[in-house]
Amino acid sequence: MFGDRMIVRLISLWAPVVGFMVAVVWFSDDASLVTPEMFSDKLLHAVAYLLFGVACLRAFHGRFEAPRWLPSTAALLFALGFAAFDEWRQTGVLTRDASFGDWGADLIGTLASWVLLKLWPWRSE
Repeated sequence: MFGDRMIVRLISLWAPVVGFMVAVVWFSDDASLVTPEMFSDKLLHAVAYLLFGVACLRAFHGRFEAPRWLPSTAALLFALGFAAFDEWRQTGVLTRDASFGDWGADLIGTLASWVLLKLWPWRSE
C-alpha cells in the first residue's frame, strides 16, 4: 500500500502535468481567446510545451535529473500525444482549428525541454 509520503510525492510529481493539461483544455475551449498581437501563436505553443515537457520529464523520471532514455521517451511521447489530442479536440470549437503547424511548435517546445535538461549542469553525487 501507498503511505502518506508516497501519495504526497506522486501528487507533487504529477500535479503540474495534470494542471497543465486541464489549463490547456480549458483555454482551448474558449472560442473568444485570442493570441496577443505582440506574440506569435507558434512561439506561445513552443514555450508552453517546453514547460509541459519539463514537467513530464520530471514526473516520468521521479525527480529533476539528466534525462535517461526510457523515461524520457515515455515523457516526450506522452506530451506529444496530448498535444495531438488537443489539436484534434479543437476541431469542435468555433473559431479554432486543428493545425499541424501548432503541433509542430508543440513538438519543438517538447524536444527543447529534453535538450534543456540534457545540457543542464547536473551535480555529480
